[in-house]
Amino acid sequence: MAYFTHSAENGTHLLTSGQTDQGLVSPLMAEAVLGPAGGIMMLCMVSMALMSTGSGEVMAVSSIIVYDIYQTYVRLCRFQGAPTIASVVQWLHSTAASDE
Repeated sequence: MAYFTHSAENGTHLLTSGQTDQGLVSPLMAEAVLGPAGGIMMLCMVSMALMSTGSGEVMAVSSIIVYDIYQTYVRLCRFQGAPTIASVVQWLHSTAASDE
């Protein structure tokens, strides 16, 4: 709405249709309303959105690796608490006995 208001005040469109399609309306209005600080705020908002998206992707990939790959195929024996030497030896004996 601010873009239409500013365009009506000037009597012409501030941006071409190509620039509007590229998404330049928000930065233009931020600078028109807030001055140079508006452009900086717009840059901060875009960077925060990108970092949030990247964080979500990292969490998704790490969950897939931990729960679907590591716990299923790599860590075959699950100990209660931290594994001790005695529990590892007991597990080795139980797996060796089941192989015979």
